[in-house]
Amino acid sequence: MPVPGFLSSFADKAQSAINASPLAGHIPGSTRPTSPQAAGSSAAADSGATQTHKSHTLEQIQHQFRTFQQAYSTTGPIQKIITTEKGIALDFDSLNRNSQAHSKELYTWGQNEAPDVRDISDRLAFLNYVSGSLASTLAVKLNAARTPLKSLRDNETALTARRNARAGLQNQIARLEHGQEKGYEKRVAELNDQLAKAERDDEPFEKEHQILIRKSLKESEQLK
Repeated sequence: MPVPGFLSSFADKAQSAINASPLAGHIPGSTRPTSPQAAGSSAAADSGATQTHKSHTLEQIQHQFRTFQQAYSTTGPIQKIITTEKGIALDFDSLNRNSQAHSKELYTWGQNEAPDVRDISDRLAFLNYVSGSLASTLAVKLNAARTPLKSLRDNETALTARRNARAGLQNQIARLEHGQEKGYEKRVAELNDQLAKAERDDEPFEKEHQILIRKSLKESEQLK
């Protein structure tokens, strides 16, 4: 979030510290503003920040609505994982915005205080600025980490029809065996044959899905 009013010396100090630290590789430097002052140096940047804030607010509302819907539906567990991770990403994005706003206020306030107080407030503002940047980076990574899980969800959805068909056969067999009406043995044998064939036909797809489960979990964590 752009924070107008920071001095370039503070911005340079912050950027130099970030670049010199082990965190440098985790923060996209080429696409992120190098300082709060640079980020807020123009009216166009302020306008862009306003639009981004509106987009973020809308995204939060949409997420809350989806979460509410899932609480009262038969949403699968994988989709719930995807949705809750979206909520975490939004929270870290909010943390970034609040940290940078707090950083601005600390810095601005300290400029009118005694030198020793100003030195401390500058340092605290710097720490909040960096922590906000890291939170923003993590939010992006968490969003990206949802992609492999979406593929897993889609594959499981594709298997639903096959699983439902097998479950239907199992239910028919259970009802016939419970009722034990005349001649039920023949029908049960036929259904057992159908079930065995369905299980053989579906086995490759189920094995592939088990592989995809492990692959998706690994890829998701690697993207964080």
